[in-house]
Amino acid sequence: MEDKIILKSADVAIDNNDPFNNDALNRKYFANNLTTIVQNCPDGFVLALNNEWGGGKTTFLKMWQQSLIIDKFDVIYFNCWENDLHNKPFVAIMAEIESNITRNSEDGINEVIQKAGKIVQNSLPLLFKAIFKQKFGEDFSDFAEKIIEGTLNSFSNEISEYKEQKLNIEKFKKELKKFIENNIVKKPIIFIIDELDRCRPDYAVELLECIKHLFSVEGIVFVLGIDKIQLQHSICGFYGSDKFNSEEYLRRFIDVEVSLPKPTSERYLTFLLDHKNINNNLSKYNVNISEIRSNIHDFIYTLSQLFNLNLRQIDKLVNNINLTFDKYTENVGYLKLLIYLSIMKLIDVSSFDEINKNKENINDLLEINYKYVAKNAKLSNDFLNFLIDVEVLLILAINQDFKRLKIQNDGSTLYKDFSNHEIMNQIIGQSIKSKFDVPSDNNSFRFTFLNYFKHLVSAHILELLSKNKICNKIDMFYNYD
Repeated sequence: MEDKIILKSADVAIDNNDPFNNDALNRKYFANNLTTIVQNCPDGFVLALNNEWGGGKTTFLKMWQQSLIIDKFDVIYFNCWENDLHNKPFVAIMAEIESNITRNSEDGINEVIQKAGKIVQNSLPLLFKAIFKQKFGEDFSDFAEKIIEGTLNSFSNEISEYKEQKLNIEKFKKELKKFIENNIVKKPIIFIIDELDRCRPDYAVELLECIKHLFSVEGIVFVLGIDKIQLQHSICGFYGSDKFNSEEYLRRFIDVEVSLPKPTSERYLTFLLDHKNINNNLSKYNVNISEIRSNIHDFIYTLSQLFNLNLRQIDKLVNNINLTFDKYTENVGYLKLLIYLSIMKLIDVSSFDEINKNKENINDLLEINYKYVAKNAKLSNDFLNFLIDVEVLLILAINQDFKRLKIQNDGSTLYKDFSNHEIMNQIIGQSIKSKFDVPSDNNSFRFTFLNYFKHLVSAHILELLSKNKICNKIDMFYNYD
């Protein structure tokens, strides 16, 4: 159906001949820069692409993968999160190499697999037991117990097995290097490992150790798609202490760290509004579609800059707005408050709940809103007018729910009937204190707050605004996927 609402964003289509053709974030130049790096460093290294969740790493890596294939690289893409059900990263990596990089002869890969089999035949090799135990020293206490019990032969056998495993690893790496030399032409294998920070902590640590100790050979470039902060949390959890220096631990494995350039959210927002059929949804309400769409775009873009929303948050916000359209969407004030409170629900649920629960006190309401902005945004003069406008909209919206409101005035409490517009204009500069429209001397208001108030009151939008109805609508349709 053409008029359906699209909530779940499908994977971006990747053209085999022009991988970045559908890239809404203009990142082809960055992929070209990374390609130059791997071309100039064919001996092999580990590159980490570090961006927070929701930054578009996976889509970028898949586009870059196809771009590398066009440039005649051998590329393997491996999603850890989808594969951590299997307990042995070493086996998984070998299986991917066997499936993707067998060109000149099967004998070569068979030799590598035989050497690999000797490493994994007894589950985890002794060489890695000390690495993969959560409690350091456990193996040594086992050894000590065996000595006390007089089982010195067992201890001696373990030493022999350790030496054998070490030799097997050397043979494996030698055979792997030989296989790579026979199966690639002047360019390294690019092994992309995505979602490392989202898989099981033990799987993530074991995979990193495998890369370092088993696959650090010439001709393989590993690209790790990570949110480093989240990965560091996983590592600390694995080792059982938040005091573990996980950042220093990661430095052992990562040779080069880069981040995707900050996206142009305006371009991405335009893409989302098209992709999610905003125009078709608006057409149900007999409104000026181009004007309302423009307002939606401008409001979301302004607030995404103010609150530094990532791509995934913008996506969720557009979903929420798409679901909460109604016959009042044409009203600019209503739409602005709807979008503003939707973002509050998205990034700061506790503040949203406080706003929603506030029953009477206007200055308390403005204080809650101010603290929310101060906590979540880097405020600049560019956004002041927008925020002052929101303050007025909040006052008008709460007024529709409670006609007689409690207002703090120099420490005393006044009750005012806000159903009379003239009374509202008379007391707004005396009792209600804007948190944003305050001059440097802090003694008097600028006129922006009053002007906004008079303008909105004269625009006859009061009957359209209800804080309770807007918040309840957002609560009902909020998309958590």
